[in-house]
Amino acid sequence: MSLKSFHIFFILICIALAIFLGAWSFIQYQKTPVQMFLMLGSFSLILLISTLVYLLKFKTIVGKKAMFAIAFLSSQFFCFSTAHACAVCFAPENETIRNSINMAILFLIGVTALVLSGVTYIVIRSFRQANRSRDLP
Repeated sequence: MSLKSFHIFFILICIALAIFLGAWSFIQYQKTPVQMFLMLGSFSLILLISTLVYLLKFKTIVGKKAMFAIAFLSSQFFCFSTAHACAVCFAPENETIRNSINMAILFLIGVTALVLSGVTYIVIRSFRQANRSRDLP
């Protein structure tokens, strides 16, 4: 994967997160009109527009597949019917359930960190092996 492709991938991830955060914020604002949800949704919309403009500057680099991905992610904004925050955000009143959820979250964060560490190790080892083989006469 080239650096350009990697960059475009993360721009698409940023666009997807902006779409879903904006949709969630506006839906939450409709349910409970708190100004924070409106500001968060507006910020997400500004982030989405600025990221799309930034991506369109790379129009010559971005192929049809990336533009299709942008169109697909943008269409997901209009297909949203409900979006709910996680159970931790609503803080269950039963302390046992709350502690269980917190332990599950910590476990999932640990598994994610372990997997990312393994991937990082493999990538670094591959680069070192490639450099060693290049240095040999």
